[in-house]
Amino acid sequence: MPDSHPRLARSAGVFGLARLGLDLELAVNLSPIDVLDVSLPEEVAALIDRYEIPPRRLILEITERTLIADERRARRVVDRL
Repeated sequence: MPDSHPRLARSAGVFGLARLGLDLELAVNLSPIDVLDVSLPEEVAALIDRYEIPPRRLILEITERTLIADERRARRVVDRL
């Protein structure tokens, strides 16, 4: 599932550190393609569940340019996140 979002897949290793008891925050820059993908919220939720990390530790970074690309669709995805 996270393989369709390379940034999330690469971040999965850091997610795994949470299992070691390290209290880390993880910031992930989302591309316009990521933000417009309607499956993104489910993939993020699956990673959070799989690695048992508190959602408050995940910071999703989205630029204004990304939101402008397709405002309606981006809004639907971001609202679900």
